[in-house]
Amino acid sequence: MRFIVEQKTLMSALERALLKGKYLDSKNSQLSNYAELRAGESLKVMNADNATIVCVNVECEIQSAGESVVEIDKMLKYLKTMSGEITVEVDDVIKIVSGGKKATLPRVVIHPNLAVIESLNNDFEFDENLTETVTFGKKNRKYETVIQLNASSLYNSLTACELVGSGVYRLDYNEEFQISSHAGNENYTESIEPINAVGEPATVEITAPVHKLFKNEIVNIYFNDDVPMTIISENSFLIRAPRVEGN
Repeated sequence: MRFIVEQKTLMSALERALLKGKYLDSKNSQLSNYAELRAGESLKVMNADNATIVCVNVECEIQSAGESVVEIDKMLKYLKTMSGEITVEVDDVIKIVSGGKKATLPRVVIHPNLAVIESLNNDFEFDENLTETVTFGKKNRKYETVIQLNASSLYNSLTACELVGSGVYRLDYNEEFQISSHAGNENYTESIEPINAVGEPATVEITAPVHKLFKNEIVNIYFNDDVPMTIISENSFLIRAPRVEGN
C-alpha cells in the first residue's frame, strides 16, 4: 500500500477517528488507539469499539492499494514533525516520508475491534435529497427517520449538552427536532431547525461525542426508536449503538 497525502489532512482524519471526548458520566474517553487504513478507490480511516464504528474518507493520491492497521498516537507523533505533502508506504513496516524526513513504524497485526468493522453491511454514501433507503443491522432493517443538519448545529448543541455532565444525549423528532441532556436538576434542551426532515416521530439516546467526527459539512442523521444511530456526511460516517438504561 502506498499513498500521497497532505500532512494536515491525514492528521485530522486520525484525530477524528479517535472520537475523543466526553462519554457516560462525562468521563473523558475515546475509541481504540488503532486505525485501519484501507486504500482502494479512496483512503478510508476506520476505527471502532464494541458500540461504535467510524470512517473518514481521506482525499489523497492512491499509488497502490492495500490495508494496514496503525497505532494512532504513534503515527501522530511523527506526523507532527512533518508538513506539506507526505508519502506513506506499507510493506513489512510503515514508512512515512516528507522531504528529507523519514519515520519508520511497526505494523499492527490486527485491529482490536476488527469484527465490529467487518460487520458493516453497507458502504454508506451521502444522500443530499434523502431519497435513498438506508438500513442497519444483520437483517437490513430500514431507518424510518432522517434529519439533515449542518454539522455545526450538531456540534454546538452537543457541546452545550456536555455541560450538563451526564454524558447522555437524547435526540428526539416529533414535528420538531430537539437535542437534550439532563442530570438531576440540570437540563439543557435545544430545538434545531433542520435543513430537511423525513419520517416518523422517533427518539434515541446515545453516550458518545458523535459530533467530534464531523467538520464544516452537512450531515444526515438516521434513527428509529432505540436502535443504532447512523450519521453520514460527504466524507465520513458513524454508527453508534443506543444507550440501554443503566449503561
